[in-house]
Amino acid sequence: MKTSMPELALSKPHRGLRQAVLFFFTLGFSLMTGLAVQAQTLEQSLNAYAANDEIVVKVHFTDLGVAQRIAKTWEPRESKYDLGYLILQEQRSEIERLLQLKDQLGITVTIDEDATATERLKLQGISPPKKA
Repeated sequence: MKTSMPELALSKPHRGLRQAVLFFFTLGFSLMTGLAVQAQTLEQSLNAYAANDEIVVKVHFTDLGVAQRIAKTWEPRESKYDLGYLILQEQRSEIERLLQLKDQLGITVTIDEDATATERLKLQGISPPKKA
């Protein structure tokens, strides 16, 4: 059976629409899955430390008032208000307390593994390796 040109013209936009919907559905699912994996990874990373271990974290914020509240509660090791983050060095229990507030405060927290390892070496009296 032959198809006429108008029928072919009508079918092409529908195919593009279906592809676009599928693309955005896949993108949304990937983002949601990635966020869940990131949260799980942070929790798992914290479990590698003892309760009194010092951990260095980077706290990203979008609200300056929130950043100032965090700075009053936990003294930042470094403040980069213009870049939207604070660097904190706290015991695991304090980091866990901060993580309990992350959704409420609208912040993201990541562990700085290199800085944490450097601090651990310093506490053990070992000089950290020099960066090249």
